[in-house]
Amino acid sequence: MLLLDPSGLDVGGLKTSIGLCGTLRGIVSAAEAGFVAELERRAGRHEANEALRKRQKVSPAKAKRRSKTSKTTAEQPDLAAALADGHISEEHADAIADADQAHPDAGATAALLDDAKGQSVEQFRHTAKDWGRNQQGDQGETEAQRQYKARKAWSRVRPEDGMGVTIAELD
Repeated sequence: MLLLDPSGLDVGGLKTSIGLCGTLRGIVSAAEAGFVAELERRAGRHEANEALRKRQKVSPAKAKRRSKTSKTTAEQPDLAAALADGHISEEHADAIADADQAHPDAGATAALLDDAKGQSVEQFRHTAKDWGRNQQGDQGETEAQRQYKARKAWSRVRPEDGMGVTIAELD
């Protein structure tokens, strides 16, 4: 059952309605963040994740992601306001929550929120990843370069049967 019938709208009206749905989704997400964070505070993370999983019928992974994003959103009023006002999407908030969890003392929300408001989700994920890399102090090393340096290998030939043995540790 549809609450609103889209068949009577022209293309412009459909596009406007899609935008309004995104705004409503942001308002609901910001409200949900407050409820989830409070339930987590009172009953624990497991209970909050279970409530999301069972009452919203989402996967455990989705519940965990929402719980993490809700915690960051509830702790950061500017983030909650930007989400509720439709300036950013849930995916922007997820990326900020990831950055905040990876670098809790670095002020991810303050540093990234303006970028999130002006960038697509794809662009912003790259911006947030670059910001996180800069926080690590790895002198601009890419993930591939870090992995290359971290890999280790050892090999030898067993004299008793001539078989080669190789042990490798990859990141």
